[in-house]
Amino acid sequence: MITKFVFSNFYSFAEETEVSFEIGKQPSSSLYDVELSDGRRLNKVIAVVGANGSGKTQLLRPLAFINLFVLGSFFSIGNIAFKTHAFYENKDTSIELFFHINGIDYKYKLSLNKNYVLHESLHKKTSKQYSYVFIRERKESGDYFFKQKNFGFPKKSAEILRNNVSLISASRAYGIISITDVINFFTEFEFNINSYSREYYDELQLVESAKYFTKNEIIKLKMKSLLCELDLGLSSIEFEEFEVKNENGESQKEYMPIGFHAINESKFSLPFLEESSGTQSAFVLLRRILPVLENGGVAIIDEIDNGIHYSQLEKLWEKCAVPKFH
Repeated sequence: MITKFVFSNFYSFAEETEVSFEIGKQPSSSLYDVELSDGRRLNKVIAVVGANGSGKTQLLRPLAFINLFVLGSFFSIGNIAFKTHAFYENKDTSIELFFHINGIDYKYKLSLNKNYVLHESLHKKTSKQYSYVFIRERKESGDYFFKQKNFGFPKKSAEILRNNVSLISASRAYGIISITDVINFFTEFEFNINSYSREYYDELQLVESAKYFTKNEIIKLKMKSLLCELDLGLSSIEFEEFEVKNENGESQKEYMPIGFHAINESKFSLPFLEESSGTQSAFVLLRRILPVLENGGVAIIDEIDNGIHYSQLEKLWEKCAVPKFH
């Protein structure tokens, strides 16, 4: 789980900004915090509240960017997808992510601009100090300096790696197993924002979410229970199977959620495309939140009350089982 992240010159944040999940010793324990083996306490849930245009989305965006960069940049082309502060376009951006998985503290550090990575390093805490797993730095010549400890990445390949690529992303493609836990940590991120915008609801997300729920029975049952309680008009949710042709002309199965309504003795059903926009967006939103609450991970949700009314959010946390946060 994340312990804190620090960044500067990223979107509307010019100065160094830190967001910490750590709790001091004074606050009393609650269901919303977790105690690590060394006695530290971390928040499981943090909410950012503020007026429109105050920077709430931009405060979340470094996490989405890091996730996309460390997992997918090996397969991307062109400029690195982010924005600097409008007044500091010619200055570099810095992001640090501190996280805790399987009893080990890690620190990932990244310095970059839109064209290339200046510095990338991964450290893990072996005692009281952090020790590097790898360090990759761009030299004035444009080549890269690289050193590692028990990482296992081919040195020559690291030194000639494209300048817009994360070494972690490359290690995933190369099948490097020494940081499997770190890569798994990033694959468990769920978010509805990307490097440039928020991902607004559309019909394709409805179908994709339905497909996910049909393959994950426990999460599907929790979704049905929660959504029926959150939406006073729903009594049940089922899934209707249909076939579509993929780009190769082959048939594949897709699913459409069907909402069932009961009023006294009368019953009727509606495809979710005919349900309210709030019900549809809540369905898609639960696809992102419930896997994290059930299996562990990180959920980064912008404007969560657009999908679930703020008066119902407490029910979401109370009704789900205690999550297995990493």
